[in-house]
Amino acid sequence: MEVLERSLQAVGLFNILAGIPGSLKMWKTGKTAGWPTLFFIIGLCGAVGMFAYGLLQNNPTLYVLNGLQVLTNTYYVLSFILLAGLQTDCMIYLTVAATYLAGLYGAYHSYDSSQLDERLNLIGSSTSAIFFLMNCSTILEVISAVKAKSARFDLTMLMFGMLSNALWITYGLLLNDLFIYGPALPFVVIGLMKIILMFTFSSHGKNKDD
Repeated sequence: MEVLERSLQAVGLFNILAGIPGSLKMWKTGKTAGWPTLFFIIGLCGAVGMFAYGLLQNNPTLYVLNGLQVLTNTYYVLSFILLAGLQTDCMIYLTVAATYLAGLYGAYHSYDSSQLDERLNLIGSSTSAIFFLMNCSTILEVISAVKAKSARFDLTMLMFGMLSNALWITYGLLLNDLFIYGPALPFVVIGLMKIILMFTFSSHGKNKDD
């Protein structure tokens, strides 16, 4: 288990910091087009929940990695706002996110300190639902690739993402915790679909050239 946790921490740290180069480029150029602010706001909500979930279970792997993700996603969102201004769509996203977190906080404190299982189920279910839907949303990239008959995905990031989620699945299964392994399942499945599409369209392109 210790080796698995170390692996999760190493791969998870890479994925968490993967947006840093893009944010530095954004600061350098001042161009914010294409920056996935909504993705980072949703991820921030999920990370806050999983951070609390890890604290309640005294699980350093969960609260350290998700604590770091809270910090980096906050930085990514603030970077966009400082460069592009607080645009209407971003304001709406932030309002919805704040409402969700306030509601979660209120629901959490509706249970007293002796109802630990109820608190864990509340936070775990809501947080895992966020990450599950986020990972399911990547199917839209597959649909676009099929329509365009061209699959140009960042293979390095895709492989690291699949490795990270495969480790979370293994970790969650060992802990028998659906809230940990459940959200990671769609990413691995859709990631395999992306790899198949990359090789499929690549081979088609070579056949045309021949």
